Amino acid sequence: MHLKTHTGEVSFPGGKRDLTDPSLESTALRETYEEIGIPPSQIDILGRDSTMPNKDRTMKIYPFVGFIKYPIDINKINFNHDEVYGVFSVTLKELLNHDKSKWGRFSNSKLKYPIFEAPNGFEIWGLTAFILDSVLHKINP
Repeated sequence: MHLKTHTGEVSFPGGKRDLTDPSLESTALRETYEEIGIPPSQIDILGRDSTMPNKDRTMKIYPFVGFIKYPIDINKINFNHDEVYGVFSVTLKELLNHDKSKWGRFSNSKLKYPIFEAPNGFEIWGLTAFILDSVLHKINP
């Protein structure tokens, strides 16, 4: 993603609610379509995870969990090259493999954060990893 403060980080699609979005769920679906090209009609929203703050506690994040209805060829996803560097997938089995996860610590802080190793060499950490960790603990307590 080409973000001022998070350049080069792995993240889920997301963004601020537009005045035209009837709900936060609509925002999540719109942002997913704008950033990675998956239309709302192909996603079933399963629910919303716990609200959490960003690192600076200047924003509230409302994560939604969805299921993509149809198989997608990850190599054919038409993503927004102005906002996204690339798209990859990770299976639940890979995410639940504790040999592929570890903990990091923010500098000048006692706060630890999860780090997930993706099979492509990327590391998923920070807010995205907190969201992922929360969802995974609900799926596999």
